[in-house]
Amino acid sequence: MRNDHLCNLRMGKNNIKWTDRLKYLGIQLLSNKFFRIDISGVLRKVYCADNSSLENTKYVSDIVKLNLFDVVCLQFLRMLLIQWT
Repeated sequence: MRNDHLCNLRMGKNNIKWTDRLKYLGIQLLSNKFFRIDISGVLRKVYCADNSSLENTKYVSDIVKLNLFDVVCLQFLRMLLIQWT
């Protein structure tokens, strides 16, 4: 979003910088005509957790790995989907 047409906003003698995104509770809120969010940072952290879990469970059975992913990663993704739909 271009902020060229907006007036300067001042607080005392300081200018307040206009921005088109805001980070709130780890999620980027984007400025646009409609409400939008960017959860790529959160998904990156989930993928990192998945990869770390895979690396640290090389010699564990597949059933234990599946249970670990279900408890940790999938529950987190389900919670995000429920919250933002």
